[in-house]
Order: sequence, then structure tokens, then C-alpha cells
Amino acid sequence: MPVTLKQLAARARVHPSTISRVANNDPSLRIAPATRTRIETLLRETDYRPNGVARGLKLRQTFVLAVVIPDVTNPFFAALFRGVEDGASSRGYNVLLCNTDGSPERQRSHLLSLHARRVDGIVLASSYLKDPTVRWLRHQAIPYVLVNRFSDEAQDPFVGSDDLVGGRLATQHLLQLRHRRIGHLAGKATVSTGVLRRRGYLAALAENGLQVDSELIAESGYTEEGGARAAEQLLSMRNRPTAIFAVTDMTAVGAWGAARRMGLRIPEDVAIVGYNDIPLCTSRSTSLARRRPGCCSNKSRRATPFAAASSSTPSSSCAGRPWRAPMHRPACGRSRQRQPNKDAALTPQNRDCYRKQTFARGDRHRGEWDDHGKA
Repeated sequence: MPVTLKQLAARARVHPSTISRVANNDPSLRIAPATRTRIETLLRETDYRPNGVARGLKLRQTFVLAVVIPDVTNPFFAALFRGVEDGASSRGYNVLLCNTDGSPERQRSHLLSLHARRVDGIVLASSYLKDPTVRWLRHQAIPYVLVNRFSDEAQDPFVGSDDLVGGRLATQHLLQLRHRRIGHLAGKATVSTGVLRRRGYLAALAENGLQVDSELIAESGYTEEGGARAAEQLLSMRNRPTAIFAVTDMTAVGAWGAARRMGLRIPEDVAIVGYNDIPLCTSRSTSLARRRPGCCSNKSRRATPFAAASSSTPSSSCAGRPWRAPMHRPACGRSRQRQPNKDAALTPQNRDCYRKQTFARGDRHRGEWDDHGKA
């Protein structure tokens, strides 16, 4: 039969609350070192485990967080979950994982269930633009943080990369390699990452005096299959693109496979740039260039912004961590028409640009959203 707190307290000659506070690693407890050692030895000998339900009722905390992601098979979100778990476990929290498969209905169902279970906080990585479930979440007594995607700018705690700047720099990298017909595998118009990375792609073209060809933009979504389908559409054109900027690494992997099946060489015939820097890309027989978002560059700190929000009100602001500019791999491609200047992408100015750090938070593009939000 499990030993009780009262029995342990009697054997240790202390109050039951002292046993409880030692068992739960209460940092505010002040007792003699000899007494603490005696209690810890007794806990090990009896294999005592605190009653989590009773503790939660007393403290009005469950010590459980939840991470809601859109695709559990995507390595980017798997790494994100691992980072949150690493950061949370060191603070005494367990983490639940919920997968939405990109369904707003499943997202709402998960959030309702998590609210009923009284989790201490939610990390939401599956939100949509103008998302009604996020608006509902604001009015609940649960701290939350949006990660990678935001819903309504400047309205929610948000941690993520500057997708507009990232999309622009990825496209500029291809332009520096003398590519002029650059295709874009675009994300969904209902997701902030898709809208802003596309806007960055368009901005880079405009800055270089290039006209936008709508036929060079194909919606791929965020999966490998979608990337392959969209890439086949672009690469089947009579005047096909010499380079492709993919909205994510998974779509870039799909484009890589499609190009290989069509007998195209990478990077000689078509260059491909992805976005997220997932390990899967390094396993390709030819490397893909990809952009690394700074919010996921240090997995042991990923839960830190949430920890700040979880100790305050749900509507508290949470500044994003510094954003790291894209890191491009050297074998991302060359133009079929002309050989590029070998030093074009390695000037001191560009190196400084790649080292650039700025902030990433929900209000970073205030004032230029409404036109896309209504599209």
C-alpha cells in the first residue's frame, strides 16, 4: 500500500507540508540541510510520488502545457515540439501534443478539450489569419502563445521569424545568382507564413525591376506532395523557371523530387531554395538552399517566451526572440543561360546582411496587412 504524507512526516519528525514541499522541490522552502537530507533519503527509500491531482487542486495548476500543430509528420513542427518540451520539463511541466491536420474544426475541438482539462498554457502553431478560435482563446483564462503563424497582427503573444524579410532575402539570393525567371511555390492565402513569404518574393522582384509573372506562382500548400505537384506545373512550362523559391523545406523536397523525375539537374537546370532549414534537406543527394528561422535556432530556449506569458494574463504581449536572417547553402543553383559571378553572393555587404538580426513580433508589419487580409 502506498505510503502517505502523514506516515512520512511521522517517521521524519516534521510537518506533512514540509514533506510535500521537499517532494515538489519548492524553491522557497528553508529548512536545515540535515533535515532535507533525512527527508530526501526517506522519499527514495519509500519511492514516494506526489499526488499530482491533489497538488493541482490545491495550487490550481495542472503543470501541463499543450502544443497544437498542423502536421505531426512535418519535421519542422516535430523539432518545435521537442524544443518546447525541453524547455518546459526543466520547469516541472509535462507537455501534450495535439495535431490538427490543417483542419480548423479539429483545432477548435482540441482547444475546447484543452480548456476543459484546465491545462496551464497552450502553444498554438496552427492558427489562420483572422482565426475565430484564436479570438475565442483570448477571452479564456488560459495563457497562450502563437508560434510560427499569427492570426490578427498585434493582438496576440507571438514568436516567429520575419517571413516577409526572409522571403525577400531568399529571392534576392537567387537574383544574385543571375536568375531572372524565378518560380514560387506559395503557401495558403489564409496563413500568415504563406502571405508574407509570397509578399517578400514579390518585393524582391520589384526591387530588381522585374515584372511579376503570375504563371510563375503555384500554390503548393506546405507538404512534400503539394510541392511536387506545384513544381511539376512550373517545370512543365515551355519557358520554365530557372529557379524556385519554395515556401517551406517540405515543399522544396517535393520540388527536388519532381525535378529529378523530369530529368532535370539540380542546380545546373533548376535551383531550389527552401525555408526552415530542417535536417531532412541535408539527406538529399544534392543540397538544397534553405532559410533558417531564428525562432527555432536554439531548441533549449523555445519554451522561454511562453514561460513569460504563462505567468501573466492571456492578453499580455510577448516579444519574439531575435530573428536570424536566412542561411543559404552554397549549392543552391546556377542559371542555365549564364554562369554567375562566383563572388556575387559572398560580398561583405551580403555577409553582413546574412548576420543581420532584428525583432519578430506580431506588429512588425502594421499598416500593410488589410489588403492581403481581405484577399
